[in-house]
Amino acid sequence: ATVLLASSFTVGAAGIDVGLSNTSARFAYLTESGALGYAGADVSYSFFYNNPPGDNMLGARLLVIGNAVGAQRAFQYGFGMQANLGKLNAEGGTHVAAIGVGGTLRYLFPSQNPIGLTVEAFTSPQITSFSGTGNIYNADIRLDLEVIPNTRGYIGYRVMEIEHNDLDTKQSIEDAMVFGVRLSF
Repeated sequence: ATVLLASSFTVGAAGIDVGLSNTSARFAYLTESGALGYAGADVSYSFFYNNPPGDNMLGARLLVIGNAVGAQRAFQYGFGMQANLGKLNAEGGTHVAAIGVGGTLRYLFPSQNPIGLTVEAFTSPQITSFSGTGNIYNADIRLDLEVIPNTRGYIGYRVMEIEHNDLDTKQSIEDAMVFGVRLSF
């Protein structure tokens, strides 16, 4: 993750993404993997905050992106990894850490102002979870509209759940409608 972070600053930011719900905020710095010697992957670093109860999470994601060919050029897909490190304020403070796998699928509707539908999901099995974390699961679905070139607004739904040995039940960190904007440079 340190190599990914250091190399992304040498390339420059590809963009930022801000997604807000009624009780949470997720800020992401977006870049590409060209500095690593392998173009075609999206790299992002994020900070998630949920209030109440004051849960916070740092994330790093690497997605290898592909585009469908032939008649299905409107599809884009990707597979990759996501690392999470955070603290839940449930039960007096619980630390979580995990590396998950997952992917994204996006359909771009043909129109004058591009409209896209994106579904993303990541999960971390116990074998790649640390600090008592059993599993971190997060999923997003969003509909976005390119307002002007390189600027998309979106509306969607985000779910994030965490299982931890210190908690009696699965902790729902986020289960809400999200509004956001993604700016590309």
